[in-house]
Amino acid sequence: MAFFLKNKAAMLQIYLLTFVATVQAHSRLLPGSCNFESNTCGYTSDADFTSWVLHRDGHFVAMEAVNDDVEGSSGSDIEPKKEVLGLLLSPFLEHDEWSCMRLVYQITESAHLEVLQRNEGRSFDKPLWSSQAPSDSWVIASVDLQNSSEPFRIVINGRAGPSAGSSVAVFEIHISPGYCLGG
Repeated sequence: MAFFLKNKAAMLQIYLLTFVATVQAHSRLLPGSCNFESNTCGYTSDADFTSWVLHRDGHFVAMEAVNDDVEGSSGSDIEPKKEVLGLLLSPFLEHDEWSCMRLVYQITESAHLEVLQRNEGRSFDKPLWSSQAPSDSWVIASVDLQNSSEPFRIVINGRAGPSAGSSVAVFEIHISPGYCLGG
């Protein structure tokens, strides 16, 4: 019985050490991570589209439907006329191994958010994840990023719909080594 308990304790220690090593590996952040505390960490808006804006107090970037300066037909409300698109581009990244991107975001009204991977020299972006489910609070999405021997960019594609108050915001982007664990 003592031998069984001793081996059980040793196995428990091995499991705990493995768990701690896994957590430590996933807590190390890779380039491309950003908490938007006071800057955009090298993420830039694509100049051909609506700009993502760092909130004046930091902590997140957002893009939203914009109202036209023309009064609506009723003369009292000003409504956006069309969907607006904004692309937020990461700096060039090089991840030789698989990595996990955790995106903390919020979508309001009729907005849409999509994450793509843009490899250097390729003419198309690879879709990785998308959502158009509005939320009242921040939501976390986990996306596995495939290893790549060539530089790539993460493309955050936000679309704010035509309704007033439609917006997309990103609070944090954390990229850590290895596959995403536990969704």
